[in-house]
Amino acid sequence: MNRLLTLLFALGLLAVPTFGQTADGPSGSAPAEYTFRFVADDDMFYIPWSGNGEELDRLLACIAENRAAILDGAVPVEVEGRCTSQPSAAENLAVAKTRSNRVKTEMILRGGLSEACFTTKNHASGGNLVTVRIVIPAGEPEAGLEAPRRAAEEAEAGRLAAEKKRAEAERLAAARAEAEREAREPVVRVEGPAEPEACAMGSLCGPTCSAGQP
Repeated sequence: MNRLLTLLFALGLLAVPTFGQTADGPSGSAPAEYTFRFVADDDMFYIPWSGNGEELDRLLACIAENRAAILDGAVPVEVEGRCTSQPSAAENLAVAKTRSNRVKTEMILRGGLSEACFTTKNHASGGNLVTVRIVIPAGEPEAGLEAPRRAAEEAEAGRLAAEKKRAEAERLAAARAEAEREAREPVVRVEGPAEPEACAMGSLCGPTCSAGQP
């Protein structure tokens, strides 16, 4: 009986989500959460350590799918840094802030985000880790992304049309200026020497001809 209870208890533990479990994408209404662990007494972000590399790959994949909405402000990115390894709360907060900044740097350099995309909170409790939550609205994810994408495409089309219009205006102005310059310049006619006239004898006459005509 005790062996059966122990087996049932172990199966129950396997069914319970573990701490730091992450969502792989925005399939549901719950935020996608990613956890990065830090060595105690150290603020360096060791990506290959303790599964941080795989977690970062999942985070960057989610960012790539929702980058337009994140940059537009429709999808917030929440970052929480934590530290409990320092002797005082102030020191823990300082280390937690540095850890948050290191994770955000990866999202900026490798994910194409900016500091304005983040809401950051730091705590002197909860362990030595940083969590990132991407709050994707419930419903169809693509529907929420379509409006920012369409707005970006329209803005790009408008920019190209404006450049084309400006180039055409510059071409017309240059052609008009050239026409006006040519109109202002005087026309100089270059005339050659007068051709001799033919006399009654049918030959070309100079000062006198063979017929004795002056």
